Amino acid sequence: MTGTGTVARPRVSHDQESILLGAVEVFNRHGYDATSMGVLAENLGITKSAIYHHVPSKEFLLELALDRALGGLEAVLADSLATTGPAVSRLDFVLRAATEVLTDRLPYVTLLLRLRGNTELERAAVDRRRAFNRAIAALVDEAQADGAIRTDVDSRTLTRLLFGMIGSVADWYRPDAYRIDARLRYRRGRRRRHHRRRLRRHSGVVSWLRDRAAIFSKSSSHPQVYGTLNIRTGSWTAASAAGGAAAAVPASEM
Repeated sequence: MTGTGTVARPRVSHDQESILLGAVEVFNRHGYDATSMGVLAENLGITKSAIYHHVPSKEFLLELALDRALGGLEAVLADSLATTGPAVSRLDFVLRAATEVLTDRLPYVTLLLRLRGNTELERAAVDRRRAFNRAIAALVDEAQADGAIRTDVDSRTLTRLLFGMIGSVADWYRPDAYRIDARLRYRRGRRRRHHRRRLRRHSGVVSWLRDRAAIFSKSSSHPQVYGTLNIRTGSWTAASAAGGAAAAVPASEM
């Protein structure tokens, strides 16, 4: 307690790592462009000079954050399981591992996915992300050439579908949700189990598509492959190849 009778705020110790994590959370909440060092300092509960003691600029924080995300994805491609063996097995590994990177480094990958490419640094990061996507498309091409993936859907469409599914994890996966209010313990447990079920669906995205969504299977009771997968309901809304009305196919029936 101070001499004026007010309680002094406890001093919070920060290092570069804690500032980086806090900054990424603020960037994701307010947007990178809208976050000044003043806004960042206010959200972290420290002064701007304390931030500058550890990092030289906001751009430096962005660079560190993007390296966390892109470094993880690029390491997946460098793994021996991504470079040897049948193409479909390599594709399976890369997509599963990419999903693990997203969930393990969720704040950083979320920031990467929301980049607008307004600065040189952001454009360089977007180029690295596109290079990763091209590597996946090349694996899809190889798997199609091997006959492991059906060829009536082009590799670009398949790649967009796969990454749309994986990238959507950033919209709903919250590993620390429901920890704030103890009154929500029961609800928290139910939601966590629900998240785990959904995460298993995404971590097995290739198998799920191959076995149930008719993308990787040459023979299927649902030959329509163009449409939208709703991950919240688990249904695939497919447009008939011959035209006509779309049909919603529950995941349990795929």
